[in-house]
Amino acid sequence: MTFTWFGNLIEVLKIMNDNNCSFSRAVELQNERVQNKIDVETIKEPKESIKTKPKMEKVYLDRFKGNDKQTLGEMLYKGKVIAKTLELAWKNNEKQMSCIPIGTYKVVRRFTPKFGNHFWLQDVPNRSYILIHKGNYHFQILGCILVGKQHLDINHDGYQDVTASTEKMKELLNTLPLEFELVIT
Repeated sequence: MTFTWFGNLIEVLKIMNDNNCSFSRAVELQNERVQNKIDVETIKEPKESIKTKPKMEKVYLDRFKGNDKQTLGEMLYKGKVIAKTLELAWKNNEKQMSCIPIGTYKVVRRFTPKFGNHFWLQDVPNRSYILIHKGNYHFQILGCILVGKQHLDINHDGYQDVTASTEKMKELLNTLPLEFELVIT
């Protein structure tokens, strides 16, 4: 380093503080100032490039059939069907009466004593605590999404249910990331 030891060290520290720059850059500026008599206040260290968050992975829910009580669909991840889904029928997004609107939602993993490990959809318009959880029948949900292995009328009421929901939920918890975007179409 080409600065005089103590006097210039104080100047370098002042330059670091005033210009929010590294020690080595402050030394360079001090040397230039001494040699060229330039004003270091006008020289700023280049800012580091802004780091961007990695893109969140996407999971898709393709709704393909609905009736007066329920909506059936398939959940896809990385191009493969990973679950059959069961939701309430579309009733204009009425709380506890309707499936949620089509759209893209942030989803996070969550635990509660009632549902155990499950997924929680964030920022659903005019709704709260919309979950992806285990269950088999349309009458077990108030707007949430049930998952299972297949659609089948288990209880013979004329409506399709989802089978092996507990097993499928465990599979999804082991397969899906802790956070993802759910695209509902």
